[in-house]
Formats: sequence, structure tokens, C-alpha cells
Amino acid sequence: MKALFSTRTINTIIAIGSAAILLYFLLFYSETGNIRPANNDAPANAKPDFYLTNVKSQHFDESGAQEFVVTGQSITHNPANNTSTVAMPVVEVFNQGVKTWIAKSQSGILHDKNKEIELHKKVSITNNEQGAMMKTNHLSIVPAEKIAQTSERVTLSVPNGFTRSDGMHVNLESQEIVLLQNVKGQYNVSP
Repeated sequence: MKALFSTRTINTIIAIGSAAILLYFLLFYSETGNIRPANNDAPANAKPDFYLTNVKSQHFDESGAQEFVVTGQSITHNPANNTSTVAMPVVEVFNQGVKTWIAKSQSGILHDKNKEIELHKKVSITNNEQGAMMKTNHLSIVPAEKIAQTSERVTLSVPNGFTRSDGMHVNLESQEIVLLQNVKGQYNVSP
């Protein structure tokens, strides 16, 4: 009697069937059905351990002078990766006890006891002494190093004009602003 299928055909059918069953299991019986990024420190089902509203967090240097203040409408802490999500954050930076910079956005993330503060969505940073305002979509502030930076598009506005750039690095202490790439601007001479 002759076999209906060859051994090779049967092995191919078994391999395809096994792959289909494995794919079905991964899509329908896994936690989310999606592949999580390898660098995600927080579990997919991580829950916050606290939630606060109308938050104000003040930070001082070793001599007792105010260094920076973070305020927000609400803050949610995620213990799995030690980050806090802030709604409508405002970061005020002080230099020798004098408020020199104010940064605002629609959302933010505080990393590991405020070692880094990320601001997202409609970010503006204003220098009180120079009258300069910068707008971007993302800004990272490192308070201990007194720097702010972004690789996103930035518009720097001053009373006499504006400058646009892809990326920026700001020394919050010396008030030096370095625009990184594709810098273009307009300056209006006063009469």
C-alpha cells in the first residue's frame, strides 16, 4: 500500500502546525499579547504606591540655600522603577538663593529622587534675568549638575527676535545656552 503523504510532507505539516500553536499561545495567552521592550524595568502590571495632589517639593544645597522647587497638580509614584509621573509640572531653579529659571510643561517624570527631571509636551523654560524663553517638546533637567538639555527642536525667543535649533544644552548656573544644530534665527535691530 502506498502512503498518502511522504515523510517530508508530514514533517512540514507538523512544523507549520507547531509554529501556529506557538504563535496562538503567545498572542492569546501571554500577559499582553505584545512584546515588551527589553529595557523596561517596570513590570507591565506595576501599580503606584502613592498618589498626591497639589504637590510642592523644595530642595536645598549643603549650605541651606534653596536649589530647586518642583510643583505639580498631581504626582504618581511607581516603586518598580522608582519614578514619579507629574501632571503640569513647574521646576524653579535657584542660583545662590535667587530664582533664575522656570521650566513648565504638561507632563513630567521624576527619576530616582529627582536626580533627573524629564519634561514633556509644550515645554517652556524662562530665564528671569535675561528675558529669554525657550520652547520645545522635551527637556531633561539634571539639578545636581545645573544643566538642562534636549535633542528636540527648540525656539529661543528674546525681546529683539528668535532663534531656532535642533537640540540645546543650557548651563543653568552660568546661564550659557548652546544651540546644537541647524541654527537659524532673526534679530530685529532697535531704532
